Amino acid sequence: MPKGKFDNIIIVSDLDGTFFNSQSVPAPANLEALAYFKANGGRFTFATGRGETAVHKKPLGGVANIPVILANGAVIADYDRYVRLREVPMHPVCVGRLHKIQQAHPQTAVTLVCKDLVCGWNRNERMQQYITHNDIPLTQLPPGQPFTGAVDKTVICGDHEELLQIADELRRANVPDTAIMFSTDYFLELVNETSTKGKALRPLAELCGCPDATVFAIGDYQNDLEMLQTADFSATPVNGLDELKHQADYVVASNDEGAVADLIRIIEKKHCK
Repeated sequence: MPKGKFDNIIIVSDLDGTFFNSQSVPAPANLEALAYFKANGGRFTFATGRGETAVHKKPLGGVANIPVILANGAVIADYDRYVRLREVPMHPVCVGRLHKIQQAHPQTAVTLVCKDLVCGWNRNERMQQYITHNDIPLTQLPPGQPFTGAVDKTVICGDHEELLQIADELRRANVPDTAIMFSTDYFLELVNETSTKGKALRPLAELCGCPDATVFAIGDYQNDLEMLQTADFSATPVNGLDELKHQADYVVASNDEGAVADLIRIIEKKHCK
């Protein structure tokens, strides 16, 4: 069987701000380019901070032809079959402190993303807008009551300055095995430090049976930074953070103009024989 020009190439794309346009749907140019990329041997998937509950609300069936990275790296799953292939929960010591964070910062909302449950303490206005917009059922936990189950990731929602303070408090407390990152100015996210988007890239390639694949990663925000640094080649859309644009190998079209499509054009021109 003849090989395609994109054989042994994996593209891993962030969703919001990268693959999705400003209307939170896939940019048409991306879908057209991906059909061409996959038909010629390429492997495509997405790496998102969204958990299963949120991501399955989006029209993404058939887009990825290899497993997807969810919850900022905590989960690798078969998107179309709803099957987890790898999962690394947060450290229980960190989970055991989360209710205290919310008590110390009562204006924040602390939300836990688990396999079959999204729950949390408080539901401030911004978090309410997010869960309503994404149609996510959220179970309210009793104030001050700790959570003892397995948690994929935690989202702390609040004003940016207060979230910076919380991030500093967590770092000074030396909470074990915890990666701390922003996914937006008002969402501070916590995952197990061994399961970030960047650390999920090689396990993903191994699950696909192509451990020596050339991996291209594209993303726009701070929670994508390690993924871009870990990939063989990296890109960020022009609407991405300046920090990422300085790190990336390529700055591509905006998310509204088809950032992934532009990356595929570059790959074909510069990386295909």
